[in-house]
Amino acid sequence: MAVDSPFKTLWWARSLTTDVVRYRIDQQVDGGDWETIAYVWARADQWDYQYETDTLDDLSEYAWRITPIDSAENACDDPVEVGSEKIVRTPDAVNCEVTFNSPATTVTFSEASTSVFGGSV
Repeated sequence: MAVDSPFKTLWWARSLTTDVVRYRIDQQVDGGDWETIAYVWARADQWDYQYETDTLDDLSEYAWRITPIDSAENACDDPVEVGSEKIVRTPDAVNCEVTFNSPATTVTFSEASTSVFGGSV
């Protein structure tokens, strides 16, 4: 599935465990080791949570898991696993200049003299 955004928004419903104080978010890239990327504090009046990841690498496969952490700092037994997803982004637009030569009726494409974000190349 192609995605335009280099980020992923994770969404999950609260744990039914009564003494959860926060959620640990782990990320796995290309089947490697799990790495903790964030913690989200639990709130008694909140039923669902969202977290937006940092920029994801194109053509990499990611998986996430959300683990409730109790007041004694123990990981609870009911982590939520988000299935793996291969990130395939829409390529960035080409930065070029187009000129038209009227007498010769030719179109010329060339590298732009400024970057897409402004300034010189």
